[in-house]
Amino acid sequence: MSLDRLSKVQEEKLCRVSRQGMLQAAEMLSQLLRQTVEVEVADAWMSDGYRLPEQTGDPHLGVSVKVCGDIDGGLLLAFSEDCARWLTGRLLGTASDDLLVEPASSTLKEVGNILASSFLASLDDQLELRVMPSPPQLSRAQLEELLQASQPRCEEACLIVRTRLQGTGDEGENLRGDIYLLPEPETLEKIQDLIAST
Repeated sequence: MSLDRLSKVQEEKLCRVSRQGMLQAAEMLSQLLRQTVEVEVADAWMSDGYRLPEQTGDPHLGVSVKVCGDIDGGLLLAFSEDCARWLTGRLLGTASDDLLVEPASSTLKEVGNILASSFLASLDDQLELRVMPSPPQLSRAQLEELLQASQPRCEEACLIVRTRLQGTGDEGENLRGDIYLLPEPETLEKIQDLIAST
């Protein structure tokens, strides 16, 4: 399967489903932070060897979960280090020098778990997909490496669906997090059929 086999309408539906899932997740994050978090964009593309449409620059903090059930694959929530540091500071009330140790690491994992669960629950509501997330894993790496770790079977070409969270920090800085849905190759045809029938 490739996006070339999806009509423009089906591609737009796929992005709309993902965007709606992130709207639900963003609402949960807004409640946690007591600050508005908006969904900025949703897009989908075929990736060849984890290539992204743009340069990603500095390392990211990634919270990844495996998903299984009606569809299998990976879900990755990726933040810049500045954004992850702001998040933990906001939730813990104190700055963290090392985001990979307690208590910052468990805080980021919990944020990832809440967002992933909300996102997957929305997919269930929209497409009647029963999907369960695994316990979240936290790591620091270039975004392409985080994607590879989240979905090792995307070595040739796979579907990537990205939705972006956007907010503003206490000092007016931009805060951004991306969530990536990375389905297993065997589930792509099922997703295509579900999208076509909505």
